Amino acid sequence: MNTALRETGSGGRPAPGGKAGGYSLVELMSALGILAITLPMIGTAFLAGMVENREAVESTMSTLVAENALSVVRARVGHSQLVLEWDKNSMSNPARIPTSLVNQDDLAWVPFQRSGANEVGDGEEKWIFGCVVAAQRMADDTNDYLLVAIPFKKFSESDTIQEVDVKTDTATGKVTKYMVKLSSASESAALSYLAVRTSLKP
Repeated sequence: MNTALRETGSGGRPAPGGKAGGYSLVELMSALGILAITLPMIGTAFLAGMVENREAVESTMSTLVAENALSVVRARVGHSQLVLEWDKNSMSNPARIPTSLVNQDDLAWVPFQRSGANEVGDGEEKWIFGCVVAAQRMADDTNDYLLVAIPFKKFSESDTIQEVDVKTDTATGKVTKYMVKLSSASESAALSYLAVRTSLKP
């Protein structure tokens, strides 16, 4: 029993005369139309995913940095040290813990590096997550403090902290304002804050 083989073109249709068939103009235009619609959607979804990933990294790192900073402060800063550094009136408002008591570099993290173009300029830059800790004495002559850790992100090791501003509601003790200004930007570099009420070592 003889079986005849049938040739087909690239489009899946019988090829007349045994020659390879091609796509029609309508098929090509339809394919291009589909690409024109789907490519922007794919690009938008990709960019949105990058933004969400960046925000997730910043959120995770800011929490880790803030918790680390609070642990460092509670391990190294004592109640008696703060009393000697500050007068009674200044301790009633949130103020940055003096660098004489805790080294700012001990509160900074350098999780990774990247190469190539970036938001600051070309070349390799370190993503540095730092933190500032402010303290407020909740009552006179007591070892009762509100510690406020403010994580921030900078792209250069040469960045320095220019201003720190923390305000709380005196009635509730809740943080109402937190700001960290760096030398390379006019806007606050603060990512979030973490507040805890605690006593310090004697």
